Amino acid sequence: MKYIKCLIVALLTYWLIHLLNTQIKAGDKFLPAFGSFLNPFSGFWQNAEPLVDATTFSAAQLPGLEAPV
Repeated sequence: MKYIKCLIVALLTYWLIHLLNTQIKAGDKFLPAFGSFLNPFSGFWQNAEPLVDATTFSAAQLPGLEAPV
């Protein structure tokens, strides 16, 4: 029974990977693969938040701070 569950999970995983990496036909045009769209390095999410400059926090003054941190 545990081998059947393992096989079902492996097949579902393969199917999901295949689905996310396949272009979808919508009418006479093709939509890009949804997995590429969600890719955090080259997809939509790379533009989700602006980059924070490290010098932004260096000038913070905290009351009670006695030595440099």
